[in-house]
Amino acid sequence: MIVMFYYSVPLTLVTMVTLPFLAVAVYKFDKRVHPSFRQVRKSLANLNTKVQENVSGMHTVKALSQETTEKNRFETQNDDYRTKNLTISNVWGTYFPLMEFIGNVSAVLLLGFGGYLAVQGQLTPGELTAFFSLVWFIIGPIMNLGFIINMFSQSKASGERLLEILDEEERSNGPEQTEEYRKLQGEVTFKQVDLRYNNKSKNALSQIEFHAPIGSTIGLVGATGAGKSSIIQLLLRFYDKTAGEILLDGKPLEKYDVKEIRQNVGIVLQQTFLFSSSIRDNLAYGNPTASMEEIIAAAKRADAHEFINQLPDGYDTILGERGLGLSGGQKQRIAIARAMIMNPSILVMDDSTSAVDMQTETKIQKAMKEIMQGRTTFIIAHRISSVKHCDQILVLKEGVIEQRGEHESLLQEDGLYKRIYDIQNKDQQYVLQQA
Repeated sequence: MIVMFYYSVPLTLVTMVTLPFLAVAVYKFDKRVHPSFRQVRKSLANLNTKVQENVSGMHTVKALSQETTEKNRFETQNDDYRTKNLTISNVWGTYFPLMEFIGNVSAVLLLGFGGYLAVQGQLTPGELTAFFSLVWFIIGPIMNLGFIINMFSQSKASGERLLEILDEEERSNGPEQTEEYRKLQGEVTFKQVDLRYNNKSKNALSQIEFHAPIGSTIGLVGATGAGKSSIIQLLLRFYDKTAGEILLDGKPLEKYDVKEIRQNVGIVLQQTFLFSSSIRDNLAYGNPTASMEEIIAAAKRADAHEFINQLPDGYDTILGERGLGLSGGQKQRIAIARAMIMNPSILVMDDSTSAVDMQTETKIQKAMKEIMQGRTTFIIAHRISSVKHCDQILVLKEGVIEQRGEHESLLQEDGLYKRIYDIQNKDQQYVLQQA
């Protein structure tokens, strides 16, 4: 611009008169294209989710003959993604020709007014040629700014979705511990504990209070959604309590590092997750230093050793995604053995025998009696047979402990526990009669 003003101030001013319009067009383009890119990224995420669900749930879709329904759902999501991309194309189609037009108007003004000055002798043809070359060093980058803004907006929209997670405040994990995590004893106490999940007006748990001495067995019974698993999630600090106090070995839970808590808790979840690796690796996942003898011993206790040996490569058999190739009962027995190998202070069985037959459940329970010795154990179950041997049974209803006590004492009460027992007992007798 300095050189242009040196050659001709009037011609420079005439040429630059379009630059404010070009700058406004670029600004407007950015304001419209960025929200559009955010919509595209969200639509693509939804589309990927739908594809992932269809692949993971392929057996369910086929079993229920819902291929056409899922295809239509995919097409609907795909059409939404296409529409969002067409919106961006429309923005491009509007603003890029406009920016191109404004840039060329500047060139026309330059040649028209510059040619007039050259005819009048106020500007030499060489200076006009140099002027024409110089002006594109200004107009060209401004026009290319549209392309740069387009790429920047696309990257920014993707980055914002990542930052939503990265900027999420991490709750306190307790004090950091540099030394090796110590072995806890496993005494658990809940004092008037409340839990409310995000954006929920009603408590998931209310005034939960109990004491689990070292080596005791606590049974948690109740309907689906009663709050059984929520108690364990609080103990493992998957969630933090809303009110009350949780003590572990007489010390508030918040005083422990989260990893220290979880390395002392062996848990068998209701939904078993296995990795796409060998059975040996899955069994030793919680304790990678476990010897082969320890792995086999845990598998025998969980009644898994026999079926593992029948597999093509035994303990070295590679499992498919999420344990593909094993039945639900076999997955759960591997998960039980995995928890045993950890040698935890606290053992959690979250409806862990729901996918096995009564005979296998009896075998596992006999093995578990040995494992539970000296460990605080929480058993979440729908079957009364799984909890009747517990030292204390907590019967939950809508997040509140409605009854507590031992199996025999609870049967003497006319409450929820007895009703559940009577229903299951009648069902079992009916099945035996039919057999």
